Amino acid sequence: MSVQQIVVFTDGASKRNPGAGGWGVVIVTPDGHVTELGGGEPLTTNHKMELTGAIQALTRLQATPGPVAVYTDSTCVIQGIEHRCRV
Repeated sequence: MSVQQIVVFTDGASKRNPGAGGWGVVIVTPDGHVTELGGGEPLTTNHKMELTGAIQALTRLQATPGPVAVYTDSTCVIQGIEHRCRV
């Protein structure tokens, strides 16, 4: 029996750098429950919004057991996860 994973999609952007920006997250549980999160700031950067989305998703799932798959188009987030998780 394999354990099904939670799937997280995250993104962030800003208009200009710095400028107004926002982040968004979609969390899908193995049973099909979907949670959408989002927010923004009037003066921010695209990297901060990308990171904020990932942080908010993982914070929401902190007490949830099981594997999590994170999908992002942010090189900054990917490299941060790979560096932190490398053993």
